[in-house]
Amino acid sequence: MTAGLPTRKAALAVLTVALLAAVGAAALFLRTADTSPAAASTSGAGRTLHFLQKHQVDHIIDNPPRTTFRHGVPASISIGDIDLVTKEIWTTSKPTRQVGTIYALCTVTIGGRDPAVTCNGSYVLPSGTLAMSAFYHFSDRAHRAAVVGGTGAYAGARGSYMGVSSPGNDAINIDTIHLLP
Repeated sequence: MTAGLPTRKAALAVLTVALLAAVGAAALFLRTADTSPAAASTSGAGRTLHFLQKHQVDHIIDNPPRTTFRHGVPASISIGDIDLVTKEIWTTSKPTRQVGTIYALCTVTIGGRDPAVTCNGSYVLPSGTLAMSAFYHFSDRAHRAAVVGGTGAYAGARGSYMGVSSPGNDAINIDTIHLLP
């Protein structure tokens, strides 16, 4: 052995420690990604987030003309009625873990047999908030919104949102948020 140069055995030990550290770091990254607020995929086209949204009872403000309520649900909906929305957001990888809340204010803009609402809301997550704006009919299978801004990790965000009912369980929505680069 030459002075100052490591032996083959010492070099392999250092390499082994470096390899184990790299594997440990990768495992920590994957574990963190798995329990993050959403399963996210990235590409040159932006980032896609996936969440589960658990339905909760909304607070409906019945403006004139007044209606009757059946089991907490209005018998009819008229222009100007307001729906105050609060929904829990859960991870898709661990559906037992709440990671945020949706707060929205929806105003009925079309009454009648197929009412529609215009909604403005916030998708509040631990790393920031996404601001959204939407218009949809109650009969729409998918509810779509524009992501019009954000705070924190989502500062300056823009993109789109789509929520659809989970197959076989209308109490849960599957939410997909696509953020532009």
